[in-house]
Amino acid sequence: MAVALLGGFPAAAPAAVEIGLNGKEPQRLNEVYTYQGAAYLALDDLLPALGLTGEWDSVEHVYSIATPSTTIKLVPGNMYLRVGGQVVEMVCPARFIDGRLRVSEEFVRKQLPKLAKVSLVYNNLNPVEKDGDEEEDDPTERMFAELLRHKESPYEEDEDREKIVAIDPGHGGTDSGTIGIHGVKEKAINLDVAQALAREIRMNMGLPVIFTRDKDYAATRSERGQAIAHQGADLLIVLHAQVSQGTQARGMTLFVRPQEASGRSWGLARKLAEALQAANLQVNGIYAVPLLPLSEGDLPTVMVEMGYLSNMQDLALLGGSEMPNVARAMMQGIRNFVERR
Repeated sequence: MAVALLGGFPAAAPAAVEIGLNGKEPQRLNEVYTYQGAAYLALDDLLPALGLTGEWDSVEHVYSIATPSTTIKLVPGNMYLRVGGQVVEMVCPARFIDGRLRVSEEFVRKQLPKLAKVSLVYNNLNPVEKDGDEEEDDPTERMFAELLRHKESPYEEDEDREKIVAIDPGHGGTDSGTIGIHGVKEKAINLDVAQALAREIRMNMGLPVIFTRDKDYAATRSERGQAIAHQGADLLIVLHAQVSQGTQARGMTLFVRPQEASGRSWGLARKLAEALQAANLQVNGIYAVPLLPLSEGDLPTVMVEMGYLSNMQDLALLGGSEMPNVARAMMQGIRNFVERR
């Protein structure tokens, strides 16, 4: 049976997929998860059906798929995988859902056959229904973009109104995000830093803070957007962490929407970067990219990739006694942005 993520918890639904090599009897896989409109299959179920093998490296936190021609290496939550000596962008990142590493149906159908050089038969017995050209104009994305529009008066027109800060800790519930050294889960790091940042803002700035999630549960993009829009947030900080295929990569990276490469989001990102650097924290840069957590609204928004959970130094910063310093530096960046306005 398939499993849909409803209210943050798996729920059974009558669905499954049939998959196998072309010319051979397909196998039925009954454990299929639906996450944000996409079907996800467990690699441990999928690979044997295709005559392939996989192995999880608990030290490097890399999953390797052995094929007759090459080795495919992927990192949970990372948009890129390594095929031989090349780096390839995934259509959807692999995710740990309900304790198992899973890949999307789109990856299985469109990318895996080319990368592994196999011809497969795939049949989703209960596909997610899509209307017309939904893939090109996703109504969920349109709704999220609308929810991230700054409906209140701009700062320049309403200087005296108390500003509201929204914090979006990525992942949650059955979506663990990336898995770092010692099995540290990104969802927990994101929430811990979010709560520390909220304390700093409330104590030092006296501003109200709202969360898109305040505990360990899953929340859809529309639910996160509703939480932000309902209370009229003035700026949004999206918190994530990542891992790499090695242990050397480290440091923070800030992202804004492409259309705001010189707008208010960029100004917020610059103030955050300056404050983080002033606290002797490594900032790798600010980039304007079309990432899903940013959407296309005009609310000043910065996504902070806070570091690499595959790096011991970053992990110590985010998951150890130094974590309050990270939160304090981000608060200072927010304060500098608000006071400048």
